[in-house]
Amino acid sequence: MKVKLPERRAVSGPGRQDGGAPAAAPLKTRGGKTARRVLRRIGYIAACCCCVGVMLASVAAVVFASYLARLSGTDADMPDLYVLKMAENSIVYAADPAGGDWTEYAVFTGENDRVWTPLEQFPQTLRDAVVSVEDRNFWNQRFGINPGRILGAAVNELTGHRLYGSRQGASTLEQQLIENLTGDSAQSISGKFKEISRAIVMAGRYSKDMILEAYLNIAPLTGTLSGMQAGAQQYFGKDASQLTLAESATLASIPRSPVAYSPYSNPEKLLERRNWVLKLMLDQERISQADYDAAAAAPLGVRSREEAAAASPRGKVNSYFTDAVFERLADDIMEKENCGRAAAVTRIRTGGLRIFSTVDLRLQRMLEAFMENDGEDGYFPALWRQEEADTGIPFDSADAVSYGDDGLPLNAQGEPVFRPDDTPVYEQDGTTLLRGSSAQPNADGVHTLVFYRNIRTQAAVATMDYEGHVLALVGGVGEKRYDLSLNRAADVPRQIGSTMKPLAAYALGIENGVINYSSLIADAPLYTQQDHRMLNTEYCRKLGLSLDPGDPANQARDDVWRAWPTNYNGPGTGRPVVVADALAQSLNTVPVQIGDMLGKRRLFDFAYGSLGLTHLDPERDNDLGPLVLGSQTHGVTPVQLANAYSVFRDGVYRPPLYYTKVTLADGSTYLDPAQDSYAVQAVSPQTAYIMNRLLRGVLTAPGGTARGMAPAGEMEAAAKTGTTTDYRDFTFVGLTPYYVTAGWWGYDVPADLSQQGVRTGKPLQTLWRDYMQQAQEGLPYLEFPVPEGVVARRYDPATGCLVPSGGAVGYYTEDNLPPEQPALP
Repeated sequence: MKVKLPERRAVSGPGRQDGGAPAAAPLKTRGGKTARRVLRRIGYIAACCCCVGVMLASVAAVVFASYLARLSGTDADMPDLYVLKMAENSIVYAADPAGGDWTEYAVFTGENDRVWTPLEQFPQTLRDAVVSVEDRNFWNQRFGINPGRILGAAVNELTGHRLYGSRQGASTLEQQLIENLTGDSAQSISGKFKEISRAIVMAGRYSKDMILEAYLNIAPLTGTLSGMQAGAQQYFGKDASQLTLAESATLASIPRSPVAYSPYSNPEKLLERRNWVLKLMLDQERISQADYDAAAAAPLGVRSREEAAAASPRGKVNSYFTDAVFERLADDIMEKENCGRAAAVTRIRTGGLRIFSTVDLRLQRMLEAFMENDGEDGYFPALWRQEEADTGIPFDSADAVSYGDDGLPLNAQGEPVFRPDDTPVYEQDGTTLLRGSSAQPNADGVHTLVFYRNIRTQAAVATMDYEGHVLALVGGVGEKRYDLSLNRAADVPRQIGSTMKPLAAYALGIENGVINYSSLIADAPLYTQQDHRMLNTEYCRKLGLSLDPGDPANQARDDVWRAWPTNYNGPGTGRPVVVADALAQSLNTVPVQIGDMLGKRRLFDFAYGSLGLTHLDPERDNDLGPLVLGSQTHGVTPVQLANAYSVFRDGVYRPPLYYTKVTLADGSTYLDPAQDSYAVQAVSPQTAYIMNRLLRGVLTAPGGTARGMAPAGEMEAAAKTGTTTDYRDFTFVGLTPYYVTAGWWGYDVPADLSQQGVRTGKPLQTLWRDYMQQAQEGLPYLEFPVPEGVVARRYDPATGCLVPSGGAVGYYTEDNLPPEQPALP
């Protein structure tokens, strides 16, 4: 079939040839499209140039504005690098037992773990690595920005093409430092302008050395770790100054992306980036080909987290000693700066302090090992008991209490009643964890839930030398789980019982010539029942009588009064006993009579003012019971107790020191407690020596309360035991020529341990014996120094008089000798 084609119509206009079809029409169409494409590209480029011009004009405006701000000093957004330099960790140092050099013992950190190091202590390889990878033109840029890199980054952003390629990006070292300091991310154009402005101000305000030093000290690493010094210690176990070329390149590789280049989670990527950094250093002629080849072939060599944790105090729970340093330092800063505790704590955590502590690392670790027992197989039996735990929160009904996911009872605000570190709480049956029993409603119909907790005995021990240095302390039994937890050794005063007797009565009695080593004192109460001086309060409570000694009804009765004091085994024999035996046997009657001779005011002033027992209450403790028998209102801490007994070497009292000096990061002195501390000649050297001779009898005399508990070996030792009323607290002090150690054992809330079958503090004595035996192993033999004026004489234990032979040996001064034994008729 034929199909008729339509006729082609004539087209008028240019391009028509011979009245036929316009032969040039196809060329015209292609040429038009090409022209339009070229025009569009020209327009696009013009627009880009316009935008870049606007950006450059804006940068110029920012530069000018920043210049004016710098001149006027009104740039409040600019971080102060000099202040930043001080915002770093404070470090506690200890003397290394091996060589005596100072070694890092503990770290007080703020939000970030940061150690500031001067630029010159960073190796040149590390400085070159950082500059090579982060900002190769750093030393040549005057204004803290790189206009070419900023322009290239802008073109890339506008065109969507990487016309300007660089793995360094557009930011200079100044800009990166700004971002690290402020935390502001310059993602928007306005944010980038702000960053540029700050970088320009920084470049004008600080030298290149200062800027690089700041960057090296705050560059972000893994986790909260900041700065190359902290990184060198964490990853390689060395000071930054000892870094190799390969290790320097490794550290320089991490800050760009601490997660992507983490040595723990992405070691392969980090190794690849390290070698790329090394290649940049080679290309920039900062290292030789041989250096590159050797470093690139080296393994990453980063320590594992476990190795770093084991070798460093960072990340560990601080010791009780470190906690005590923190508390004393806070007190000293508050006094120096006249500031509150919050400001003092901030200074400790971010002030870059260097604290040179008195801790003896060998003794501290040894004591921690002795105290870290489970209470069943260790030195201190747990003696678990149940104690009512008053939450102080009333409930409308027993059903009103609710419990959180962890089983803790919640208050009305949904907060746990007990902190996570509290002892577990039980129902009255002692087996059901964290449940309460409902008491009978009160008059208002309100129920109070009563919770019970199972508690164990606790203990604390402190060791000092005779110069006032606290060498070791542990404030609790078992593993320490929290920083700044309850420190029973340094911060918790306890009644000290009979360990008070030598401090005031005996020492002051000898010092004042009231008694001597073998004076005869009657073993009898100071007050008899007939004297109507000491009320029998327990008996009065039982009868419902008044507890007021001045009540006429009490004065009219004989049965409400009692003899005082009595000994642990009765009211006393009534016969005279020599001082040496009375002290060894820890009689109560004899030292109270000595204290009565001296007078209460003299006893208090001596104990409080000369021996540093500052927890004594001037009103309630100004009596013979607290000052002689140790029944104080608050008590004495183990550190204070050890410190007071330290006078029995040379008679000098020196305040306890936990650190000898504190410096700033630049080495300048901030605190010097060793220089500022005072020394008091509490008693004469002669009295001190006579007292440590008397205290030997506690360990050696037939009736000594710690007989047989002296450490093995030839080294001298002396001691004193203490037990409070109803066996609520046990204390012990042990002395050797090297160390004085004091300890406490009991419940945190005092309770009668005799109900658990305990009537002596033998666990404390046993621990001290074993501890000193180990601590003094290998030490040269020492004796307590014998001062001039002390003489040894023989005396008759029955009369206390001097005898030419036989009897026992006593120690006296020439002006305080007992009489000679009369010749038999």
